[in-house]
Amino acid sequence: MGSPIHAASSNGNNENRNDLTNIRGIGVSRKRWLNSVGIHTIADLSQASVDEIESQLKSNGRLLSRSELEEWIAQAQAVDTQNQQPEAVHNSSETLSETELATSSTDWNPIAVFKVEYQTRQTPEKLERRTLIHHLETNASENWQGFETQLIQRWMLDSIETTLPQLKTENPIVLNIAQLQVIQPHQTGQPMIADHTHPLFPSAIPINKPFALEVSMQLTGLSDPNLQKHMPCNVQCTVHDVLTGATTRLGEVTVNVPPTNHTTYKAWLPELTLSRAGIYRLKVLATLQSQAANLPAVLGYFKVPMLQVV
Repeated sequence: MGSPIHAASSNGNNENRNDLTNIRGIGVSRKRWLNSVGIHTIADLSQASVDEIESQLKSNGRLLSRSELEEWIAQAQAVDTQNQQPEAVHNSSETLSETELATSSTDWNPIAVFKVEYQTRQTPEKLERRTLIHHLETNASENWQGFETQLIQRWMLDSIETTLPQLKTENPIVLNIAQLQVIQPHQTGQPMIADHTHPLFPSAIPINKPFALEVSMQLTGLSDPNLQKHMPCNVQCTVHDVLTGATTRLGEVTVNVPPTNHTTYKAWLPELTLSRAGIYRLKVLATLQSQAANLPAVLGYFKVPMLQVV
């Protein structure tokens, strides 16, 4: 059996705020599991290693998924950062390497994205309800009267099955989001740029201060003779609050991209605002609709694994 990863912390003043059960997904039982390997507080968890926890839990006959451990540690780091002095917030990214942050969130890419809306409408007779779903990759939509929960699952599965055969068709077109740049009014100092080599922005975003996001993209593999016209490219930006688990769409824009290889195109998302301080994961999804009938839409992703808002 492995030795404990950490000794118990002794900060009595923050005992309640530092309790492990404040982390989403950790109950009394999981808390005991973590205690058994020396993780007693949120501060302990924020400094822990996924590999060490996983190894010691396995030696005790207990199994947890890596993704679950990564999510807990990310939440713990967010809480621990917010509990520190304000001047320490800007430097908290030093506790996590860019490699660790990038690998924890870039291994998985979505193959199907759905937007579901539960809507109401007041009529003179009654309050009407309906469910609306939109499949972003195929642009297909469906709706049902009332708040549907059963048929919507079947529709989503059918849509995924329709998409999967298309994935087997090799699409020669590659859409690469090469760089993101945050542009703020009266910005001074180092440019706020994230790319594949350095996927973190160098400093925090001010709360409630509007900023613009410039998305730089490149296309390769444009050899189809049918691709003669500009192609619409939809660019969406979302953020995931590590502490609350809420995902918010910050902005969306559609640009027309000429079919030229290795040329950098830029999409501009203006007037973005984050109204809550904390730590977020930012994702930009670009969808290029190919004009070739036998090819699926081309997707490009860029993920910033940690974005601080102060």
